[in-house]
Amino acid sequence: AFRARAPKICVADWLRTVGVAWGSPPEQMFHVPPGLDHATFRVPPGRDRPFDVAMLYSTHPTKGGAEGREALELLHARRPDLRVALFGMIRPDTEIPRWATYLTAPDRPTLADEVYGRARVFLQPSRVEGFGLTAVEAMACGAALVTTDNGGSRDYAHPGTTAEVVPVDDPAAMAAAVEHLLDDTRHRRRLAEEGERIARTFT
Repeated sequence: AFRARAPKICVADWLRTVGVAWGSPPEQMFHVPPGLDHATFRVPPGRDRPFDVAMLYSTHPTKGGAEGREALELLHARRPDLRVALFGMIRPDTEIPRWATYLTAPDRPTLADEVYGRARVFLQPSRVEGFGLTAVEAMACGAALVTTDNGGSRDYAHPGTTAEVVPVDDPAAMAAAVEHLLDDTRHRRRLAEEGERIARTFT
């Protein structure tokens, strides 16, 4: 696809670099990021955030679900009152921890109101993302982002400014970053505000 003699539309800037490396002329590579429905994905007014962390839980290897779950288990061991919201298109075969809730294939309003809008932190544990739409949706709803450096996240996750960025395949680093945001309310809120601001640019 990258070598085809045709324009290529890339959802994230890093994919333009990948395309050129695969032999596509730079003038054929166009960056058109996804847009959000900001009437749906927005910070809910006056809403309490009962969930400490939310995460897309997928068994697909690229999504890093196993590493994300390990990070949450490490965190729960240190914080027994941890409250977690998980969601995905298909309920996984593995047992969901008793300290977590799981929503199967929620529609967009439910995802915005019942997951993103009620979570303090959103964890994106992916090994690779073309873009990482759920992370930006969560940011638009006021959740502070902890993400791996997975490629697509570089368009919106600026370390220490709009998100906390950790290495891929590092559950301990994920857990530490989430815990830091839970412990430092001022930093978490500042990160969430800057994250929401950049999420608003994806129209």
